[in-house]
Amino acid sequence: MGIKKSYKGVLEIFARYWRCYGGFSALFLSPYLHVSLVLTVVLTPVWTDIGWWNIPIEVMPGILGFSLGGYAIWIAIGDGRFRALLAGSDEKAQSSPFMEINASFLHFILLQFLSILMALIFLSIGPSHQSQVNCIHLGFWFFGFLVFVYALLSAIAAAMAIFRVASWYDMHLTQIRESDKEK
Repeated sequence: MGIKKSYKGVLEIFARYWRCYGGFSALFLSPYLHVSLVLTVVLTPVWTDIGWWNIPIEVMPGILGFSLGGYAIWIAIGDGRFRALLAGSDEKAQSSPFMEINASFLHFILLQFLSILMALIFLSIGPSHQSQVNCIHLGFWFFGFLVFVYALLSAIAAAMAIFRVASWYDMHLTQIRESDKEK
């Protein structure tokens, strides 16, 4: 496999994720992003302090473990018949509910990775003295802390996605029970 083909495959799978997630409109209309912006502003004393990047480095690995566990729960919910109902999109939808939930979890995991990566970059190039902090640093720090807070709040989004699917499965089983009673 050539390098060009490898990159094409990576770009295609990221494009598929982004499409299933909902693209920029889903990102910019996300209440979790909006709350993250507000929290980032409220928490200005935290991210304007040198060394704030140690927080995501310490917190995110545990959250990443939660997200992988949540993803395993999502994959285990329901039976084959239920999963078949969720998978496969119709003509009207760009992606199935199955793929949308998977994209939601992938989004959550990618945010965590980006949060850790940005914190490591800030750790490696961050100023060592308060006098070296300038507007450029603060702009990057704002964005980095925003990604961190958004990754944290995305944990709620992922948990709600699991709850949504669990409620769908509950409705599915209720319909089966009612159908069995009618027979």
